[in-house]
Amino acid sequence: MKLKTILTTALVAAAISTQVQAQEWKKTLTPSNPKGGAALKPVHLTYEANFNGAIKSGKISFIFDKKDKRYPKYFISQCYGGSSFNSLPYKLQMTSFASRKTLLPKLMVSKDKDKRKEESITNKFYTSSVSHKKTTKNFVTGTTDSSQSFKASAIHDPLTAMMFIRSQKLEVGNKINIFIFPSTKPYLVNIDVLSKEIRHGKPCFKLNVIMRRVNKDTGKLEPYKKLKKANIWITADDQRIPLEFRIEVNLAKYIKLGSVRLILKAQQKP
Repeated sequence: MKLKTILTTALVAAAISTQVQAQEWKKTLTPSNPKGGAALKPVHLTYEANFNGAIKSGKISFIFDKKDKRYPKYFISQCYGGSSFNSLPYKLQMTSFASRKTLLPKLMVSKDKDKRKEESITNKFYTSSVSHKKTTKNFVTGTTDSSQSFKASAIHDPLTAMMFIRSQKLEVGNKINIFIFPSTKPYLVNIDVLSKEIRHGKPCFKLNVIMRRVNKDTGKLEPYKKLKKANIWITADDQRIPLEFRIEVNLAKYIKLGSVRLILKAQQKP
C-alpha cells in the first residue's frame, strides 16, 4: 500500500472516530415523558424582571397550551415581554407550535428588538433536521437575510424545553439533558436537581442549568461563556410551575456581567 493511501486512510479513520466521540453526548439525552406533559394544565405565567438589581426593570409572560381553533393539533406556547432597563431596552415575542404527543416543536417564530436592531426568526423542525431563517434590521446599516439548515433530531426550542422540564418526574439528584435550538445555534443543556426547599412559601425543586454549544458540523461540545450561572426554582407539585429564575450572563461589550432575576407575580388560565 502506498504511503499516500495509508495516510489518507488513517486521516479518514481518525475523522470518523472523532465524529463518533463528539456525538457520544446524544446518548445521554433524557427521553420525553408525554404522560407527564398530559397532566399539566394550560397556564399563563407573568414574571417581574429585575436586571442587575434594578427592581421592576421588565416583565416577561409565558403561556403554555394556548388554545387556537385554527391549530387544534398543536400544543401552542408563547413568550412575550422585555426589559425597560435604561442601558439595555429589549422586547421579545415568541410562539412555538409543538406536537401534542411528543412535545417536540414543529415551528417556532420569534421577533426581538433592542436599541441597535430588530431580528425576526423562523425555525422549522423536522424528524431529522432543522431549517432556520433570520431577517436582521440594523437601524444603522440596513436589512440582511440569512438561512441555514443542519441535521438534528429530538431537539427543542426554548418553550418546548420548559415544557419538557415540567413534564419530568423530578427528584433530588436527578439529571436532565436536553438538545435545544433557541434561535440561531444549537446547545446541550444539562440540568441537575440540586435540592428540595421552600421558596416563596411553597415546596420547590432547585435546578442548576449548564449550557454548552454544539458545533453543527462536527457535533463537538464547545464552552458557552455568555451564561455564567443559572438556577430555577420549580414547584414540587404535579404542575411544576417555575416560581423564580436567577441568571448571570456575560453580555460582552454591552454589559460585562449582568444578573437577571425573574419572580412569578401572576398565574392564571390562558
